Amino acid sequence: MSNKICFCLPNDFCDQCYELSIPYCPPTLINIPTTNLVPYYTMYYLWIRDKFDNVWTDTVFANGDGTFDIDQTNFPSGMFTESFGPIDMYLSTDSLGVDYQELNLYGYLPYACIILSVAGPIYLTDDTGCILLTDDDGNLLIE
Repeated sequence: MSNKICFCLPNDFCDQCYELSIPYCPPTLINIPTTNLVPYYTMYYLWIRDKFDNVWTDTVFANGDGTFDIDQTNFPSGMFTESFGPIDMYLSTDSLGVDYQELNLYGYLPYACIILSVAGPIYLTDDTGCILLTDDDGNLLIE
């Protein structure tokens, strides 16, 4: 598939990551369009790694439709921006990251992980991670 980073999982599915791009300046809760997670009350462990091999974990719960949300406030400011670069992620059902959860996205075959990138353009700030460029009347200059 891609030469981008991807977690090597216990069954060596490294070449089976789904590449997902989200728009710049995503909302605080980023919805990941999985379709196979057990809805409601099922806790999963989210593992995220950047291009420098830094790893973050968080717990997520499946939504009623089998999707899950990433809460940006649980991660470093600016992480979900174009300039941060692609990140790879996977879910596990245990806190050690051993029992990974296969991910079906948009009804496609199962994937072991997701490579998430943020589409540009973005402009970094200290507060929110990104701002939109507007003219004096408040109209967007870049769409």
